[in-house]
Amino acid sequence: MLKACDHPHIIKLHALKKTPHNYYLMLEYCSGGDMLEKVRKEGSLPEDEVIKYFCQILNAFQTLVKNKIMHRDFKLANILLH
Repeated sequence: MLKACDHPHIIKLHALKKTPHNYYLMLEYCSGGDMLEKVRKEGSLPEDEVIKYFCQILNAFQTLVKNKIMHRDFKLANILLH
């Protein structure tokens, strides 16, 4: 399902490897860490920056809805920054 979501604000899945006991996802590298780390490090963010991130997230969720995909683990730690 992730490969079907071609969007600049949705992480790219490059490959999937399966072993007898595990699955390994090869994902796009996001050098900026995650949003939880950013909030913990910087504290509150400026309103214009929050609005920018919020619009990007909403835009990405529009693509998920269009592809009939529900994100079941939406939290700050799963918002990756690049």
